[in-house]
Amino acid sequence: MSPEVAAVLWTEGITIIGSAITLIITNSHNKKMLNIQLENQSKTLDAQHKHQKELSIIQHSLDKRTEIVLEFRKVLEESMGISNYFHTEKADFERRQMLKAQYGNPHAAPLVKDDIIAKSISVENMNNMFDHALQQITPIEDKLIPLEVSFNQLSVYLDNEEEVLICK
Repeated sequence: MSPEVAAVLWTEGITIIGSAITLIITNSHNKKMLNIQLENQSKTLDAQHKHQKELSIIQHSLDKRTEIVLEFRKVLEESMGISNYFHTEKADFERRQMLKAQYGNPHAAPLVKDDIIAKSISVENMNNMFDHALQQITPIEDKLIPLEVSFNQLSVYLDNEEEVLICK
């Protein structure tokens, strides 16, 4: 073999070995970089998932709080409506009708307590008036337990300042 051919073969051999070594090193480096990228991507996805979960929990809590505030407000307004009716002139008139009181001057306006003839009020009429008053107040009593339950649920979602404000 001539020295030139031997030199070319040696050069090509060294080039092939150098290329193979470069390929092996590059492949190893690429594998390391890919693993690092996959690890970072996994951490990013975990962080995103955790963040989405936290947002979901916060949104659920806000939705639940809003629902409970609205429910409390509804029960409170119903209770106040029933309570206000008990103190209206109409409800008072119904109770006075049940008493069947006779007045000294029935044509005077307004008819006041001082004009009532005491002997005209019978025990039966007083009992009828009390029974009617109890019938009027029963819906209020029926609302007290749901109102208390609603308030207890609401107090779970309130901070201290809000709870003091609602208690007042």
